[in-house]
Amino acid sequence: MSGERSRAKGRSRELDVLRYFRADGWVTYRLAWGNADVMACKLVDGDEPETQRMRLLLVQVKCTGSGPYDHFRPMDRERLIAEADSCGAEAVLAWWPTYGELQLIDAHQWPKRARLEAAA
Repeated sequence: MSGERSRAKGRSRELDVLRYFRADGWVTYRLAWGNADVMACKLVDGDEPETQRMRLLLVQVKCTGSGPYDHFRPMDRERLIAEADSCGAEAVLAWWPTYGELQLIDAHQWPKRARLEAAA
């Protein structure tokens, strides 16, 4: 696949992820700068205003058919985690291959992160 075609496919998939979150009541933004492709936020928990909190996600979107981490290197993962930590957000990978289903993978499930937490 050519570089431009690949970028167009990635942009299209980012918009698909935006629509997915919006359909579930999230406020979403497609980002043009930083380590995430999408930001999503939503009030969660409790029926009373004082028991609610804002949940913020920084989402990296991948649509590779060869696996979720094929083009999401450990260094890129750590940068996204650091950026999310700096603003109280959760780092999430949205992997949605062309002929597959969307999988939301929390940073704690990413290969290196999972190994480090198991050792602790």
